[in-house]
Amino acid sequence: MIPAARRFETCPFRIVSDEAANRDARCGWVASVIDVPAAVLNPVAEAACRRCCRFALPSGPSLNPVLASLVTGESDRLRSGITPESPRRASLELAHRFAFPWLARGDLGENRCEAPDGCLSTPVEFDASVPQVPRRAGLPPQPAGRLGLVGESRGYGVANINLDIAIHLGIDRWLLPATPRLPVVTGNCELDLTPPTPTDRQLAGWLCLVDTLLFVERPMYEALPRLAKAMGIKVVCIPMWEWLDPRQDWLRHVDQMIGTTTHTMRVLKSWKHRFGFGWQLEHLPWPVDVERFAFRPRAFCRRFVHVHGGGGYPGKLQDGSEQVLRRKGLESVLDAARLAPEISMIIYAPPDAIRRASGNVEVRDPPADNRLLYADGDVCVQPSHWEGLGLPLLECQAAGMPLITTDHPPMNEHRPFGVVPCHSQTIELASGLFIEAARIRPRDLAATLRAVHGKCILWNSWRSRQFVHQHRSWRRMSARIRSAVARPQPTSSARHGAS
Repeated sequence: MIPAARRFETCPFRIVSDEAANRDARCGWVASVIDVPAAVLNPVAEAACRRCCRFALPSGPSLNPVLASLVTGESDRLRSGITPESPRRASLELAHRFAFPWLARGDLGENRCEAPDGCLSTPVEFDASVPQVPRRAGLPPQPAGRLGLVGESRGYGVANINLDIAIHLGIDRWLLPATPRLPVVTGNCELDLTPPTPTDRQLAGWLCLVDTLLFVERPMYEALPRLAKAMGIKVVCIPMWEWLDPRQDWLRHVDQMIGTTTHTMRVLKSWKHRFGFGWQLEHLPWPVDVERFAFRPRAFCRRFVHVHGGGGYPGKLQDGSEQVLRRKGLESVLDAARLAPEISMIIYAPPDAIRRASGNVEVRDPPADNRLLYADGDVCVQPSHWEGLGLPLLECQAAGMPLITTDHPPMNEHRPFGVVPCHSQTIELASGLFIEAARIRPRDLAATLRAVHGKCILWNSWRSRQFVHQHRSWRRMSARIRSAVARPQPTSSARHGAS
């Protein structure tokens, strides 16, 4: 691509504090990517502005090497002025992670990712019994039509979301890995099993059977969004915000992101503004299958329940201790139970996850059927450090069990009965991937539990069920979700309004 001729004096992102001398310029583009006011940045040398003008302004999730150098340099400088666990660090690390791969790029071609030659014009049949309809590359996304879901069917969170989608959203086909135990899905959903390592040709063959590709958190096969985009198939992602990484190539091939919480929507909107992704965004508070959970009104708070499950992926603290933080907050629950020996607690967790439990704690293996998690006990305690969605925070309320959780989004979005005060800090979730997490003090959790222990909670129990039934049930939300997924993709606008 031949860059358009630009003059640094007329750059719309050049912010000059001294107009008369035309000096002390700061870059509004860099400020936007780092997500800070331009005034906190160092001035940009005129020579750097001249080099930047050799390139066209980036469009989409890209940077030229000059802007990338400014972003990484300024994010490093700002990072050096804060503590490692500061909540600001996560945002600065994110900007650095986005910009770093563009440092060495000397061209700004559109970096198109085309499907391998031949795989779209003559796809290999994924299932020989089903006729294949080839597509042409370069077509615009089609209306939803036939919905194809891709993802795991075994495990906790994401697997349960996939199962709900397959049952309630009118999915036509579900592509999943072959396992000894497959889900039993009601309705007309076809189950298609992948070989251990499917090729692009095989994946393209399956894509020919659908009009919209849908997946939760991330694509099970990295090539799928790229192939679908090249075939004119709409790509819809239901992301878990904590696992988004701006360096993931598949993100640029997504047409629509569905934000399941207000917090997720804030993250997605920020990314569109900072990094130039062209996603269509839709805020759809995610539902649970209310009818699956038998409602039992709780009259008094006599026993608490904590659902640890698998505990979630651990994050590493940045305070120099090298300690890890489990997402569900099990350690805080155990410490709080020890501080309040008069309360009774059920914890659903594998025995090897419990380091030491006090006498008022009963540890149970997580049941295969998640409905059984809420059969016993009165109030559910989920002091999560972070959540992508937090299904147990809704499921417990569907069963009539009021919720106590962390006073931090997205946990406090789920209409809790009580919240535990917290503070924010940065943790490292994976190598180089930093997120903001909530921390609570066990004594604050113990005080919150003591405040409701023995109290009448009948009204709260009914209110919890009513909230989920009216606002978070599949019966009320399925048509709305299906309609959003089926909506045609609008024409994308240029990044930051630049042309």
